[in-house]
Amino acid sequence: MCDTQDGWVNTEDDNSGTWYYYEDGEVTTGWKDIKGSTYYFNKPGGSMGWSKEVDGKYLGPDGRQVKDERWVNTEEDKSGTWYYVGLMKET
Repeated sequence: MCDTQDGWVNTEDDNSGTWYYYEDGEVTTGWKDIKGSTYYFNKPGGSMGWSKEVDGKYLGPDGRQVKDERWVNTEEDKSGTWYYVGLMKET
């Protein structure tokens, strides 16, 4: 992994490894808006989070924050359970 490159960096040449995002030569941590999508980069270290809940917000399997209504699966839940994010019924 190259820490001087800005933008997306993967730990593997075939993109199967961990994703990081660099800005001004520094790894990003916390919430970051990138080209219209919101991502979370774990603290410490900066690896991109995916398929989990952070601060009451849900990340899809592609790492993007789920902002619309849809089903998601979390990596912490090994049961294979899917969760619905959004309103089930208006009151």
